[in-house]
Formats: sequence, C-alpha cells, structure tokens
Amino acid sequence: MKRITRLSSAGRSAADALAGHAELAAILRRHLPPSTAALFARPRQAEGDVVEWYSDLGGQPVPFAELAPQEARQVRQLLEERLASITELAGRLEGQGEEGRRQAELLRQAARYPDTDTLYALNGQPLVTFWGGGEPPAPPLPPPAAAGLPGPAPLAAAGGAAPLLAAAAPQRRWWPWLLLLLLLLALLASLWWWLLGREEPPLEPLAATEPPVVQEEPRPPVEEPKKPEEPPAPEVPPPAEEPEPEEPPVEEKPEPAPVVPPVPVVKPEPKVEAVAPPKPEPKVEPKPEPKPVPKPEPKPEPKPEPKPEPKPDPVELAHKRIVAAGSNCNALQQLLSQDPQVKQNPTLRAEVEAKLKQQCRQQLITNAKNLCPEERPKELAPELAIVFDASGSMDISLLASKQEIDRAVMMQGMTDIAARVLLGGNPGIDTTGHLYREPKRITAAKQATTAVVQRLPSDVSAGLVLIERCPSSRSMGFFTPAQRGGLLSRLNSIEPVEGTPLADGVAKAGQMLDGVNRESVMVVVSDGEESCHQDPCAVARDLARRKPHLKINVVDIAGTGAGNCLAQATGGRVFNARNAGELAAMTRQAAQDVLPPAHCRP
Repeated sequence: MKRITRLSSAGRSAADALAGHAELAAILRRHLPPSTAALFARPRQAEGDVVEWYSDLGGQPVPFAELAPQEARQVRQLLEERLASITELAGRLEGQGEEGRRQAELLRQAARYPDTDTLYALNGQPLVTFWGGGEPPAPPLPPPAAAGLPGPAPLAAAGGAAPLLAAAAPQRRWWPWLLLLLLLLALLASLWWWLLGREEPPLEPLAATEPPVVQEEPRPPVEEPKKPEEPPAPEVPPPAEEPEPEEPPVEEKPEPAPVVPPVPVVKPEPKVEAVAPPKPEPKVEPKPEPKPVPKPEPKPEPKPEPKPEPKPDPVELAHKRIVAAGSNCNALQQLLSQDPQVKQNPTLRAEVEAKLKQQCRQQLITNAKNLCPEERPKELAPELAIVFDASGSMDISLLASKQEIDRAVMMQGMTDIAARVLLGGNPGIDTTGHLYREPKRITAAKQATTAVVQRLPSDVSAGLVLIERCPSSRSMGFFTPAQRGGLLSRLNSIEPVEGTPLADGVAKAGQMLDGVNRESVMVVVSDGEESCHQDPCAVARDLARRKPHLKINVVDIAGTGAGNCLAQATGGRVFNARNAGELAAMTRQAAQDVLPPAHCRP
C-alpha cells in the first residue's frame, strides 16, 4: 500500500471517509471493476488532526493542479466516468429495501469531494482524498475593485458531486443611475447639435472641387525635336595618334628572292624520289622483325589448365541444378536456402525466386516462416497481431485457483448476510483482497508478450489490440520493425479495466493482417469469455474463409476454453497456462511461426 499524502482535516472533514471506507470499497468491488474501487483513497487517522491517505495503485502521485492540460483532461474524463457509474449503482441499490437505500446514500456521500485540491493522479488514474466531506470551504472574497461584479462559481465535483457555490456579497444597484445619466448626456448632445452644430459648412472648400485647372500633365517642354543629336562621335583620336600599324620590320622579303631563278633549279625531281621511298621501307621492315612471335608462344602452353575452370563452373553447375529442379518446389526452396552459389549470386537467386513465384506461390508462402530474413523475399515475411485481454479479471493473481476464487466469493456473500442479521447493516468487511496479490495474470501476460516482441525477426511487423471495455476493443496500431520500441512501450502501459469484447478484438486484428499473400499469425492472450454479447466464433470463421493463410493461436490463462473455436476455425492451437512460467512458454509457442528459425543468425 502506498501513502499518497498527509493533510490536516482542520479545513475539511474526513469523518465520513474514516468511518465508511471499508464498506464503500467492499460495495464497489462487488458491483464495479477494481479501477472504480481504487478511486477513493484509504484514510488513516494520524496524530492530532492529520489524516494520511493511502492507495493500492502504484506510481508517483501528482496533484491535479500540476498536471499538463492533456493529462488533466484524461484524468477528469476517467473521474467523471467512474463517478457516473457509482451514481448509477446507487440508483440500482436504492430500490433494494432499507439496506439498499443505506448503501445508496453511502455511495452518493462518497461521490462528494470539496474541490480539485483534494484530487490526485497515479499513472493516469484519478484518486480522491477527503471524499464524502460535504460542502467545501467558502472561497476568498473578491478584491474591492471587483466587489460589485459577480464572482465565478467554484468548480463542481463531477459525476454526482454536490455543486460548490460561494455566497455572493450583496451588491448595490447603482447601475440604473449610471444608465439614466448616460441617457441625459446623450439628449444634451443631440440638442447642442440641433441648435449649433447644423451650420452649413463654408462653401469655400468647394473651390477645391472645381476640376483642377486641368493641369495637363506637364508635358515636357516641347522642344523642337532636336535632330537626333548625333551621339557624340567617339572621339576618334586623330589619325596621327592611332598607332600606325607599324609594319613589322617587314624584312621586305627581298623580292629578288622570288625573282631569283634558283627555284626551278631547287626542284630537282630526283631529290624527291630519293627521300620519299626510303622512309617507309626502313619503318615497315623493322616492325615485323622485332615481333618475335615464337616467344609469346609459351602462353598457349598453359592451356592444359582446364582443371582450374571450376571457378566459372560453380555458377554453371548451379544453373544446371536450377534447371534440373524444374517445378519441384521443395528442390527449388532447398536451393534458395542452402545452395551457397545461389545465395551469393544475385542472378541465380533471382532466377530461383522467379520460378518459385510462378510455380510454387502457395508453398513459398507456407515455407517462408522456415527461412531467415536474408533468405526470403521481404514481401513474404510473416506478420503478427497480439490480441491482449485487459479486462478486470486479469487483475486477479495467477496463484488464485478457481476453487479459491469461488470460496472467496461465497465467503464474501456469507459475511454480508451475517453482518445484516447480527449488526443490522453491512460494515464493509472485504474478504476478497487476497485474490489480487502478485503475480497477477496481467503482469505475467505483459512479460510474456514483451519477450515475444523482443525476439521478432528484423523483417516482421506486429500489431496490438486491447480488449478492455464494452462494446468495442481498442486498436493500438500496426508497428513496422523500425517502430518496435513504440510497440514495447504500449505493452508496458497496459492496465486492467473491465469487459471482454473478444469478438471485436479478433475482427480488428484480422483487418491488420494480410493472410492471403503471406503467413499471418494472431495470438490471443485471454482469461475469459466474450462479455459484450457478440460471437467471436463467427468472426473467426469469416476470417478463415477470406484469409486462408491466417492462423489464430489462443493462450488460455484460466483454462476456460472460451477461445477454442477461434483456433479450430483457422487451424490454430490452444495453449493452457496456469503459472507465470507456463504463460511465458505457451506465448512463445503460440508465436513460433513468426519467430526466427533456430539456424538463423541472432
């Protein structure tokens, strides 16, 4: 049990809470979920007027005033729902004789609390102290400057709590005089305007309205179109300044050169003939000479190296094995998973996968669960959906047998009857508290499913659906391998609520899974039967017709057999678990088809 706070009862009354908590908790546990019974903190009188408040909930208590806006809205919503359910229960009990009316009055009294200063939050769950304390203390008087204005009404307790009204200070009715004075001033202003203010304004300003001496847009002085001033001719530097192209010292090609008649003398044809032919001849002749062809001939000698040809042969041999496998799905699957050449060569691997897709699609889908992530196509990786029971019965201990639960319920009934006969009323004695000891069913189930999620292969996606409150379940999403941390966080935050909408949970999980083009496994972790008047067996049969590769495995915690039809309709199995060790092992077996095979690398 965790202590929430220590508060003085000088300004608030804790007498009703001290006297009636035991009976109140017993009534709520008998008729409502444990989460509603845990709404009211357990008081304990300390020294003087100090009252200590305790709760069975875990976590760090946070005053309502210190919550973030979003958290405050969630806590307020839960508080209103639970107070409403208490008020509804009081209405039902009131018609059950004198004892029922007394219990109804106790419930209504408990639903009253002074203000939000007595409200706390534990792990997002509301917790009320000083409940049943009657009217709250009067709020401080408004400051003098605002004494004439109505103050805001204090916050009323949600779900049947008595409204908290502050007494308004008497107000002097001075505002009618203020209105009369304003009317008189308005009348005087109207008379003044009628007598003095109606002089027509002087007309002089009208002169300004005469069409402005159409000051024609000042046209630029029409200067006689100047003959387009010839742009200042670029000051051509006087020819004298132009650097006369100094004729390079034309070594005046001595004209005598061309005149000299040696030209005909220099063209002796014999010279040209003598120079041209000898050049190619020596160039061509040496080329063949330096090419000693016989020297490289030793290279063909190593031709007897056909033995090392196995280097290209493995690929050819692997291709021959693929051809030999033909349409044998098992042989092709074995080549894909075990043949080293096929695994290492992308071309051979693609060839095998293409044949499998064309000829062995169904068998490939079925066998994909036996392959490691790197051995199977990503589109054939199996999928997982977890349907998690978060109803109120999951809060019961795994150690509590069915006989123990039945005895506790019977003992509680006998205790209530004896109290009515001997004491004339129910003192609120609770004989079922030992049923909620650790290890609880929900604690062990969260640990088992968390271990399964942590072992999922790198190419497997998983979804989570909570069955916690009628009429429908709550989908927490479908998480890819990259989002696995978010899935683990959602699992760890699950708390028991009430109700078991099993059929709706199976339907929503089925929508997440493919079940046609890949293997899909749904693991249902539950301890009870459908409690929202739906038919989970019909939902499972419909999924089996539409999704032939979908299988539902059931982890039955209490051994009720409620989910047997789910497994039978889809070819799944039922795994019974009676303690934490069995629950972990059975959950792992239920998800075995999506976990990595033993030969895969971790």
